[in-house]
This record gives sequence, C-alpha cells and structure tokens, in this order.
Amino acid sequence: MGLEWKHLAGARLWVVSLLLLAACFSNYRPWTQPTALQGVPIVSEAVRVADNLYRSGEFANPFGTLPTGYTALVPPGYPILVSGLFKLFGEGRGGWIVLSCLPVLALGLQMALLPWFSRILGYNPWTGVLAALFALLTKPLSYEQWEAHEAGLLTLVLAAAVCYWSKHSYTAGAAWMTGGLAGLTICFQPVIAPVYLGWMVLTAGRAILRNRRTIPLWAVPVLLCAPWMVRNELRLGTMWIRDGLGIELNVSFNDCAPFGFEQSQRQACFGRFHPNQNLEEALAVRRLGEAAYNRERMRNAFEWIVAHPGRAARLVAGRTWLFWFPSIDRWPEYLRNRQQSLIFWALTLATLGGVRLSLKHRTPGALVVGTLLALFPLVYYIVQFDPRYRYPILWVTWLEAAYFCAFLWERATAGAAVRLEIGWSARWRGMPQSVWARWPAWREPALLLLFGAIYSMAYLGLSSRWWFEDDPFVFDYAGRIHNPAGIFINPEVVRHFTAARALVPMQVFSYWIDMHVAGISPHFAYAHQAGSFLLTLLLLYFVLLRVLRNDKLAALSICVVWALLPATASVLQFLSTRHYLEGLMFSLLSVFLLQRLREEDGHLRWTGRLAVLLAAAVALLYKEIYVPVTPAVLLAYAWRYRDRALALWTGGLVCAYVPYRFWVVGPGVDYGMPYLNALQYLKFFTKLPYTIASNYGGYWICAIILGLGFYFVRQRRRGYRTLLFFFALLLVSIATVLPVSSSLYGTIRRPDPWYRIVFLVHTIAICGGGYLAVRSATRRVQLALAGIAFAALLPGVEKTRRLWVEMTASAEREAKFYLSNPDKVLLSDQEAYWFIPGVTSMYDVRTPHYLLVKDLPTIRVKPEVPLWRFRDGQFVPDLIRDRLLHRHQLPSLPGRLALGGRPHPPPRAHSRGLGMDRWA
Repeated sequence: MGLEWKHLAGARLWVVSLLLLAACFSNYRPWTQPTALQGVPIVSEAVRVADNLYRSGEFANPFGTLPTGYTALVPPGYPILVSGLFKLFGEGRGGWIVLSCLPVLALGLQMALLPWFSRILGYNPWTGVLAALFALLTKPLSYEQWEAHEAGLLTLVLAAAVCYWSKHSYTAGAAWMTGGLAGLTICFQPVIAPVYLGWMVLTAGRAILRNRRTIPLWAVPVLLCAPWMVRNELRLGTMWIRDGLGIELNVSFNDCAPFGFEQSQRQACFGRFHPNQNLEEALAVRRLGEAAYNRERMRNAFEWIVAHPGRAARLVAGRTWLFWFPSIDRWPEYLRNRQQSLIFWALTLATLGGVRLSLKHRTPGALVVGTLLALFPLVYYIVQFDPRYRYPILWVTWLEAAYFCAFLWERATAGAAVRLEIGWSARWRGMPQSVWARWPAWREPALLLLFGAIYSMAYLGLSSRWWFEDDPFVFDYAGRIHNPAGIFINPEVVRHFTAARALVPMQVFSYWIDMHVAGISPHFAYAHQAGSFLLTLLLLYFVLLRVLRNDKLAALSICVVWALLPATASVLQFLSTRHYLEGLMFSLLSVFLLQRLREEDGHLRWTGRLAVLLAAAVALLYKEIYVPVTPAVLLAYAWRYRDRALALWTGGLVCAYVPYRFWVVGPGVDYGMPYLNALQYLKFFTKLPYTIASNYGGYWICAIILGLGFYFVRQRRRGYRTLLFFFALLLVSIATVLPVSSSLYGTIRRPDPWYRIVFLVHTIAICGGGYLAVRSATRRVQLALAGIAFAALLPGVEKTRRLWVEMTASAEREAKFYLSNPDKVLLSDQEAYWFIPGVTSMYDVRTPHYLLVKDLPTIRVKPEVPLWRFRDGQFVPDLIRDRLLHRHQLPSLPGRLALGGRPHPPPRAHSRGLGMDRWA
C-alpha cells in the first residue's frame, strides 16, 4: 500500500533524493550558525573526549570539572569521527562549521534515503518522500555535540539491511554487510545491541544457529566491538563498550530528581550529582576509577528506588510519556513553536496507526520497525528525559506516520470517488458500496476524539495553562463547601457565588469535584475541561449522525467546524465558563437519549422519558441559556411523534424549574449590566456575524446559511417547518444573551472571555447550516462550502489562540511572581482586577502584598516602598509610580499597605460590579 502516484525509480528517485538533501541543508543552513565563534565550543562529554583524543591521543577526560583519566562514559564511534574532523579542519572556525554541518548531513541523508529504503521495508517510495517532508516540518534540533542524528542514519541503514537480508533468503553477502553495519552502529549507539539481537531472533529464528551463512551476522559485530571491550577491561576494569549507566541512574533517582534533564538543570539538581558539574563527584571518579564509581552510584540509585518505590514509578511513567510526547511548554530546544509541536504530536499518534497497519498487512519491515520501537526506548524510560534520546528512531515516526496518512488518503479519495461518481481512480470504479461504509463504526468517533485531543491539548495548550481571571475565586469558593448537597438546597450558597441572579448550581458542583478530588491543581481542572470538551464533541457527532441520516463525513465535518469556532475556543480555554460547555453536553445527551431510546413508533417508555428529562434538568441547572432551548427541542420531538406524555413531562420540568429558581435566587433577571439602547442593539445585530469567525469571514458564513435556507425552502416545499424551527431556536438563543450584550458590544472584534455569550448562538447556527447544506446541496457543493468555512475559521481560531496564550501567560506570570516573592509589593496590571485577590484567597496568603493599577490614584503609597511590575520581560520596580505620585501628590500609605496590602477587602462575587458576571 502507498501513494498511487507516478512510479518513482531510477533517475527520478535520484533527483528526488538530491532535492530532499538540499532541502534539509536549506532548512537548517548550518554554515550561518557559528559565524560569531572562532573555535569549536567544548560542551558535551563526547566532544570533550574527541578534543582530548585529538590533542593527546588518549580516549579520556570526559568531564569539564577536572581530568579524570581514561573513560568508557561515551561510545567510541562519534569521538573518533570528530577527532578525525579536527585533524583535517582543526578546532578553529573551519572545524566548527564542519562540525555543525555533520548532524545536518546525517539528517539530510536520512531524508534522502527514506524513499530508497522504504521500498526495501515494504512501502511505496512516495511514502518515503512523504516521511522526508514530515522530517522537514518537525525540524528536530541539530545536535553537533552528540551523535544522535549520526546514530539515526546508521540505524536506518541497518534496519534496511536486516530487512533486505531476511527477504533474500539469508545470502552470505548480505549477512557480511549487515553484520558490519551492526558493529559500526553499536560503536555509535550501544543501545542498538539488544534491538539487533531481537531482529536476529525474530527474522532468522533457528536459522541463525544452524546455517553457516548466518555466522557473519553475529561474528562480525563481535569482532568489531571486541577490541574496544578488551581496551575497556584492561584500562578501566569493565567489559562494556559504554559504561555510564551508574552515573545516569544516580542523577535520575534521588530526592530532587525531576522528569527531565532541562528541569534538573533549572532546579540545580543535576549539578549536585553529576561529575561534569560537581567537583567532589569528579574527584570521586578519579579516586575510585570510573568503573568502580559507576558501580557505587548504581548501587546508590537502586537503594533509593527500593526506599521510594512510588516516587520511582512516577518518574519512570513521566519519562516514558515525555519520550513519546515531549512537553510543548518548556522544551524549546526540541520543538521551537507550538505549530511544530502540534505536527509532532500528531505524527506520533499517527505512528501507532502506521505500525498497526504494517503488522496487519504483513509488511516486510513490520517486525523490524516494531522491534525497534519496542526495545530501543527501554533504557530511556528510566533515565532523565532529554529530547535527543529519541532522535535515532525519529525516522520510524516519520515513515509510519506517512504510511498511515497514505492509507487514510487512499481510503478518503476512494470513498470520495464513489460518493461523487467521478473517475478519480480507475481501479475504484464499479465498487458496490462506499469504502467509508465498510469502515468499522468506531473509526470516525476515534478520529474525532483524536482531533479533539490534539486541538485542545497540543494546539490550544490546555495542559500547560494556569488559573486565569475568575478561576481562583470560583474554585476557591467551591473548595470551601463541605457538603455538596448545599449547592442545590441552600439558596445562600448560589447567591453568594454570583452577584447576578443566575441559577448555576451545577457550575459550582463541577468546580467542587475538581477541588475535592485534586485540590488546587490547574492541570487537573484543565484535564476535566478537555474531557468535557471531548464528550461534548462525541455527543454532537452522534446526534448529528442521526439527524443527517448516517452521513458520517458531514457529521464529522460539522463537529470539526464547531470546535474551530472562536466562541468554542474561548469557552474551552476559560475554566470559569465550563458550565457553558457542560450544559451543552447534557443538552446533547438528552437529545441523544431521545434518538436511541425511542421505539419504532417514535414513543418512549417511562424509563426513557425519565433519563431524557434528567439529562435536560442537569443542563438547565448549568446555565440559564439552555432553559428555553433544551425544552424547545424536546417539545418539537414530542410534537413530531405525537408523544403527549413527553410533552407533559417536559412542561412539568419547566414548571418545576420556575419556582425552584424563584426560591434559590429570587425574582428578576438582573445581571448588573446596563442595557443597550435601540440604535445600539441594531448595531449589535449587524456586528454579530463578525463573531462567528472573529473576522469578516463570519459574514460569508452567515450569507451561506441564509442562502441555504432560502434554497432549502424552494427545493422542499414542505420543509419550511424545519427551517422555521431552526431560525426560532436561533432567535431564542440570541434573545437569551441580550441582557448581557453590552459587555460584547464594545469589544466584538476581540475574542476574549466575553465571546462565550455567543457560544450557543454559534452552535445552533453551524449545526443548522450544516443540516441545510446536507439536505439541499450536492456533495461537491458541500465540499466547496466546507472549504469556505474552514478558510474563514482558521485565521480566527489562530487569532483566538494567540490572544488567550498572551492573556493566560500574563496572569500566570504575575500570580507566580506574587506567590514566590512575599517580600515584594506587586503592582497588578490585570484587566480582571479581582484575579490577584482571588489568588490571595485561594493560596491563603497571610500578608497580602499587591496593589491594583486602578487604585493607584486613590491610594497613598510611601516613596520608599517599591512596586514591582512586569516590564521588558522581567519584574522591575515600577517607575510610573513616581509620575503618578507627582501628578496626584499622594501622601504615604498608612498601616500594612506600606508593607504591601490591599486597599479594600478582596472583591467577592457580590462586589465585582460591571464585568463580574463571568461567574454566571
């Protein structure tokens, strides 16, 4: 299986390979990096040993603290190669440029060889080209200080050689070549030794023991490695070709050890245990000898693991995760921006599909690739994580992801050819049914969940977010509630939660769960948020699937469009608007149960009605915007199927909600905001389409929906009822946000937290528009309309993401500075002035030490008290304070504000005034 394009072989293949090699050098341009340096920087142990070998001829002294003598800390291959380069080009600027080009050359050769070796491994050469393009997109860091990319090149060639040898009946010439490559690769990267052994066992089996032609497979690597092993035994007392595991384990398992190397450096933990930075440890290496030192440190690490099994297990689990999904927050050396991170995570996940397909289709290289992925990372699961550890097998990720993408492309184009009845590929003509119809039912939901996980966690970066705006207050308030029943039966609990007359007990309960399960943990709260988003996405898909008469592609597309809406992105990224998301989730659950539990005549049993009404009741208690919408959907269903009982039960639910709301929050719907006048409301309606895409593309989407509605009625004379119901729901949802529209009126072009107001409006508009497109347009027109929608939405969602990254990063920066510097008075610039007071309450800060910018004109501040403010990338004493003091001639600040305090009690929900309705 592979991409069915023009045959790639001969001269074409050579040209493609040369172009890929040139593209790699163009992507990195290593000759431009070291222009400011006049010599090779000696940073890593490997280059330091190479430098010592070049100068003195001894393979020794790997540490920067002091000379420790002969070493086996690093394998011999790379230092010998680098020392040879030093002999040819010296250690000046020329040597530095050549050394910088070396890993780029190794990476470029991997890309150039992927089309050739993919054919040996059983894939189409075009799959190898796509894999090379993935390599260019991910752009791993060029490590000239280590052998990562050189080892990757040798591993790729060795894997292809093993596969070639197994496919050609174990020929002697191939065996000699494979054995020699294995020995050379082990000298560069000894971790490949157990992988090579696994390859021999799986591919040759008993033949490796009884067939003389297989002797070179194990004899040649032993002969190549034996001289170095003998040297290590004589010089150091260890027979291993590389003997540094004891040092690495000692650094990786101790009281301060984090998951990764960079974290360990920032926390000054690495320097306490590694001889490269700790003089006492280096002296111990020289005193004991490197082999004895390694054995002693390995014993220390094992003793620590036995004494702390739980902590050790968490470290191993974290390092295992980071090996495959490195953090996108604090590892810029590996992936330099979020887009590259998104691509890399997606390719890693696609690798799983590629490996599964390779095994299913019995691809010749399936066992080779699977064994490499299974055995190579084992040692890196236990030592501190560093991104370069995965570089030798990155080509597997690129190749298997390309194979999986080629499979998806082939299936998609085949399905589209059948659906659109066009001859895209002659071999698909005359098929009795769509390829999509033959797919298992779980694949589309799995793809949707995969998209949702990547979109929320990798692209939007929820996993790395902290508290923002209302979050500290609302979570702190929920965490102080001991009995959750009081959230529903004690009116004071809800009334003190929000100044507005909004009934949202389920919102409080959702936060109560987070605080009592995980405590003050923004990571758990965002994981909860992402889980709710994925469930909502899945329920929306299943509901649309029934409405669209099992059109999987259309349902999938509408769900993706809905997820990309700026309003959806804003609700997803703001913890304090989770009730919008979970309210929609339970509304969809109610409709989903309606669809699945009804009998052939359309009626429901009493148990089904009860389940439907319970889900709807929960939705109503999340957010009041669902009060008119969810019952309207249930009543429409009851009217269509003449289900009088469901209509009565729904009416009873609404009638029960009204007195309950009156009892809990009292009469009225005052949200503490001014209403717009008639002219302003008219302008608001004209601006509302802009919010769909957070750009003027939103007007195009609205025009498309209106045009589809007009065409739908003309095409289907009896379809006006459906259209009327859709627009009625849309108008009702708009009416529910009119009382708070003033907050969005002035900032309608900024997709900030107030975009949550139009969340339900946009959800109904997109779902209704998608339904009209499916029912009234051909597939080609649907694809064109989907392309327009995506073209309009993608800039808007990126605009939304950038804004939220900036806002949340600013809030996190101020709050963490505030918590970690109790002796400094923070001058907070946050637009949500209640954020720092909320942090003070949530983290029980005994002596508040902040000041709000809005209070500067009314607060007396002593000149000798510095106010710290974020400026030019760091917190500095604010100079604007002097200008404000001179302008207002403020006297000094009395009492505890002189030491750092607050001018008034922290603003709770009942005192926030305009703009504080975000809790509601």
